[in-house]
Amino acid sequence: MTLKLRAPLGISFSALLLWSFALVGLPLLIGLSVTAYLFDQVATQARSSVAVAVQLTRTSRQIAQDIDNLQRASGQCLVLQDAALCSGVRQAHEAYVQDASQLQAMPLPPDQQHTLYRLNTMEAALFSGVMASGKVKDGARVFNALNPQFDAMRLSADRLINHSNGLVDALEARLLQVSNRVWSVLGWLALASVSLSVCLALLFSWLLSQPLRQIKRSIRRLGEGQLDQAPSVAGPRDLVDLGVQLDWLRRRLADLEAQKIQLLRHVSHELKTPLASMKEGVDLLAEGVPGPLNAEQQSITRIMR
Repeated sequence: MTLKLRAPLGISFSALLLWSFALVGLPLLIGLSVTAYLFDQVATQARSSVAVAVQLTRTSRQIAQDIDNLQRASGQCLVLQDAALCSGVRQAHEAYVQDASQLQAMPLPPDQQHTLYRLNTMEAALFSGVMASGKVKDGARVFNALNPQFDAMRLSADRLINHSNGLVDALEARLLQVSNRVWSVLGWLALASVSLSVCLALLFSWLLSQPLRQIKRSIRRLGEGQLDQAPSVAGPRDLVDLGVQLDWLRRRLADLEAQKIQLLRHVSHELKTPLASMKEGVDLLAEGVPGPLNAEQQSITRIMR
């Protein structure tokens, strides 16, 4: 019977084993890479959010400080009627404008933008009023009249600070939401990676064990003397080559078995004729054809018959 070997995979058993380890570990490696990427994105977003929150809070507090400086400089300018002190009003105004511009460039919600717009309007009006009243005689009265407007500005600045704190809390909540979503994605990714790795491990386990079981069955059939069925081995190249050697051994054993049967037939044929002649001669002696036999001779012929 001809050899029944399936086409090999084209790689050796050791190479298939290495590939199996590599492919089984690939989903886990991809999972780790995606995990690192997601955590890097979360960290980047967290750093950006924290930077915005810190800058927003710092600028809001600085605006409140600028309003206090403007109020103090305005009081000194109006009450003391000193031109050098009035320059401090302009410096406080310029500092406020700079800080307000920085805050306006940040991603503010609409209500906070509206508060900042009102604050800018009040500050511009106050600055113009203070500079216009810098040389009046009754500066203290003018300053006292402006105090309610400064208080309103301070109240608006406090609202900005509160809004900034609320925005920080919102950023924190959003980061927490993103973190929870990332953990959820990582959980599903881990489940998918482990499941795929297990499936690949089972597949390669079957691919590696199947030819070994085929070789085991072939060896058992050879041991039981079933030499008419050729080995059927499919798998890596070196295991298929082993199947070829098993088939050579099967054919060799079959040839030896055929030679043994032929030898037994030849020996049986060669011994059959003299044994038949001897039996015929003993029968003739027993029948007394050559002549009568004594008692001992008759006993011998009975044994030979």
